[in-house]
Amino acid sequence: MVFVAANSGQFIRRLTFCCERDTKMMFTIEFFRIRKEDNARAMLDRITHIASDLESAKIKAKSLFDTLNMPQNPDGLRILDQNGHEVFFWTPRTKGS
Repeated sequence: MVFVAANSGQFIRRLTFCCERDTKMMFTIEFFRIRKEDNARAMLDRITHIASDLESAKIKAKSLFDTLNMPQNPDGLRILDQNGHEVFFWTPRTKGS
């Protein structure tokens, strides 16, 4: 339990920043193949990754893209947040990502 004096606004801001900085999020990274005829996706692998933010999860996902042992080479990946919403989609041909 933490007791804080009523006039210690600066301390509260520091405490809030400290707590926000240590927050971790759970992401799901899915690797898949894309069928050219109809753009259908077949998932090859799915992993859970805990990271401090989406940018960290993107770096981890891209590093695993070529190194993770999967039955086939993936065509792309996507990252889902802890609620199952897609927050990032990437293929090696995607520009600017």
